[in-house]
Amino acid sequence: MIHLYMVPLANHLWQSTLFAVAVWLVILTLRKNRAAVRHSLWLAASVKFLVPFSLLATIGSQFRWETAPIPPSPVSTIVGTFGQPFSVTSTSPVPPRTIPVPPSSRFPTVILGVWVCGVAASLLGWSIRWRQVRQAVRSATPSNVNGPLRVMYGPELFEPGVFGIFKPVLLLPKGITHHLSPAQLEAVLAHEQSHVRRRDNVCMAIHMIVEALYWFHPLVWFIRARLIEEQELACDEEVLRLGTEPAVYAESLLKVCEFYVQTPLTCVSGVTGPDLKKRVGRIMRNQIGENLNRWRKLALAAGVMAALVLPVLAGMANMSPMRTQASQNRNRPAATPAWKVVSIRPCEPRPAGQRGGGKPIFSPGGINLACSTVESLIHLAYVLLRDGQGISPTWDVRGSTIEGGPSWISSDRYTVDATAAVVPSPTMMSGPMLQALLEDRFKLRVHWETREVPVYALRVAPGGPKLQPFTEGSCSLFPDVKSIMMLTLLGERLPQLAPGEKRCRHLATSAGPAVTLDADGITLDEFAGMLQLDLRVINKTGISGRFNFHLAYAHSTPPNDSGRAPELYPLIFTVVDQLGLKLEPSQGAYGEVLVVDSVEKPIEN
Repeated sequence: MIHLYMVPLANHLWQSTLFAVAVWLVILTLRKNRAAVRHSLWLAASVKFLVPFSLLATIGSQFRWETAPIPPSPVSTIVGTFGQPFSVTSTSPVPPRTIPVPPSSRFPTVILGVWVCGVAASLLGWSIRWRQVRQAVRSATPSNVNGPLRVMYGPELFEPGVFGIFKPVLLLPKGITHHLSPAQLEAVLAHEQSHVRRRDNVCMAIHMIVEALYWFHPLVWFIRARLIEEQELACDEEVLRLGTEPAVYAESLLKVCEFYVQTPLTCVSGVTGPDLKKRVGRIMRNQIGENLNRWRKLALAAGVMAALVLPVLAGMANMSPMRTQASQNRNRPAATPAWKVVSIRPCEPRPAGQRGGGKPIFSPGGINLACSTVESLIHLAYVLLRDGQGISPTWDVRGSTIEGGPSWISSDRYTVDATAAVVPSPTMMSGPMLQALLEDRFKLRVHWETREVPVYALRVAPGGPKLQPFTEGSCSLFPDVKSIMMLTLLGERLPQLAPGEKRCRHLATSAGPAVTLDADGITLDEFAGMLQLDLRVINKTGISGRFNFHLAYAHSTPPNDSGRAPELYPLIFTVVDQLGLKLEPSQGAYGEVLVVDSVEKPIEN
C-alpha cells in the first residue's frame, strides 16, 4: 500500500528513475564520443532528482486561456498513467476502537523518521570528511608554482586535488617533486586545471545534495560512480589533446597512485579516480573520444528540449492535476440586470463562537444580506447560484471549495443592501447580479479550476453488504438536497404533508466527540455525501436502491473539551465495515475549486 500523501513522492521517484534509465540508454550509443558529453548526461540524470516534472507542469498551468471543460483525451490518459503510475489503494482498514485516528496515519511518520536519520547520517559523514580536507587546506603552505590556479603544499598523505568551488585551490602533497619528474608534474597540473575549467567540484557538490536526499535509492549511487568515472576520462582526453606525451602522463598517474591515497571527499577533484588500469590503457593508446556529429547534436538538443518543454505543455494542455476551466463569469447570462442602488456597510466584530450571517432577505427588486462575510457572498454568488436559474447542476455538497484571498474575507462582515432597476428573480439577484456587485465594489477577481483530489472510495467489502432496506411508504421522502437548499435560501417552507404522514429522517449532527447520522430512504450516493470526514467520500459500490442508516461514530480528532471519552464511539471505518462496506483512500475524483485571485475591501457608503 502506498499512503495517500506519499503518492507524489513515489511518482517523482518513478519519473526520475525512468529518466535516468533513458539517459543510460542514450549514453550506450555515445561510447565512442567524448567523455565530457556522457558526463553532462549523467549530471542531467542527477539534477532530475531535484526537479519534479510536476513543478514544470505547474508552470505550464499558469498560462491560462478561457475554454470549455474538455475531458481527458486518450493520449493524456496514457501519458498521465505512465508518468504517474502510483495511486492510493488500500485494504479495508479496521482501526482499534480506542484509537481516534486511522492506523495508516503512522506509516508516513515512520518513513519520514527513517529518511531524516539517513539524511542526517549522510550530512554528518560529509561534515567529518570536509573538516579533514579543510584542516589540510588551512595548514598548507604556498608554493612557487606559477599558473592560473593557486597551488599550495598540503599533507604528504593525500593525492593532488582541487579543493573549493568559488576560489579553488590545488593541494600538492609535500615532497611530490621528489617522486615526479618536471614533465610528470606538469601533466598532473594540467589534469587538475582541467577539473577547474570543467567545474567538476560544482557538479559533484550538486550530486552530493542528491545523495543526501535520496540516500536510499541505489540508482543515485550508480550515477555517482559514473560521474566520477566520466569526469576523470574527460580530463584525461583534454590533457592528451593539449599534446602531453601519453607515456609521461600514464606514468605520472601510476606514481601518484603508488605514493598517495585518494582524497576522502567526493567534491575534491583528484587525479587517480576509478579503474586506473582502464584509464592507463586509453592513455597509452592516445584514445580521445570523437566529437558529436551534427545529427547527434540535434538529437541531444531535441531530447533536452523535450524533457523541459513537454511537462510545461502538459500543464498548459490540462494534463496536470490542476486544470483551468474558465473565467469567473463563465455562466453569467448576457442579459444580467444592473443594480440601481447599492449600499455596503461594515458590521461590528462577531462574538467568539458565533458563526455565519443572516439569510438573504428578498423584496421586489431588492436584496438584503445582513452581516455576511465576503467568503459567504462569493459562495452564494459563484458556487450555489452561479447561473441565476437555481442551484448549479454541477454543484456538490462537498465538491466545491474556495481557495486563496486574504484572511479577512472569512472574518470581516458586511451588510449589503441593493436595489435593481427592474424586478429580477431572487436567484438572479443572489447569483449573476451579486457576482457583478462583488467584482465592481470589492474588485473581486476569481477563476475556476478542476483538480484531481484525494478522496475516500466507498466500496463493497468481502462478504457483501449488510444494509437495512427502506420500506416504501413508511415515511415521506425528502426532496433532493438542492431543492431543500433552494427553499431555505428563498425563506420558504417545505411542502406540507397529508394528515397521518411523517417525513423521513435525513439528519447528520455533530455533538461532542461523536457524529450521529439518522437517515431513512437514502441512496448510497446520499449516504456518502452525508459522512463527515476529512476527505470527500465517493460511492463506488454500484448498489442502487434506498436504505435506512442509524449510526454514530467518533470524530477523527475529538474535541478536547467534550467531557466524554472518544473511545465510546467507533471510527467510521469500523462502522462502515459492520455494514459490509469499506472506505479506501483513493485518488482520481475531480472537484471544482474557485480560486480568489484578488479582492479589496470596499469603501463604505
